[in-house]
Amino acid sequence: ADLKCSTLLADEEDEYTRGFALEVTGQLRQCRAAGNMRAVKMAVAAPVMLLTVDVMLSSLISSSGGIWASAIETTFSNTAPTIFARAIELGTTLSRPFMITMEALSNIPLLGIISAAIVSVVYVAFAAIYLSGTFLLAISPAAMVFLAPLLAATEGVQALTSVQMEVAAGL
Repeated sequence: ADLKCSTLLADEEDEYTRGFALEVTGQLRQCRAAGNMRAVKMAVAAPVMLLTVDVMLSSLISSSGGIWASAIETTFSNTAPTIFARAIELGTTLSRPFMITMEALSNIPLLGIISAAIVSVVYVAFAAIYLSGTFLLAISPAAMVFLAPLLAATEGVQALTSVQMEVAAGL
């Protein structure tokens, strides 16, 4: 494709067009070389990444409870109950105004029932949102223990293959 481009444009008599054709040809060659380098990096990185993930998952799933599974379980059991308990304490403190409002409204005959129903719907909605957020906060340390090795392995494989390819290209 790059030879056709340069041949077509080089047939022109204009010096600017010939220079442009040579520049386009050089850029196309650079793109092709970069694409080839990327393909070689992927060919090297894919098996290493698959092996890394296989080792990590076998550690997670092993019948004896591999190192990774133990780390996740320990992290979750040490952090989640504490975070959840503190969040529930805070939620209970924050919900007192709702409870006081509901008690005050319950003394008014018809308006009190409607108001109490509206306040309780709002309270349940806020409680659901609060508990969902609390659950996410409680499991985040264990999720990080689960994801950190995968992310680190991915970064390591990318850096390793990049260095290897640069060394190989320099030879």
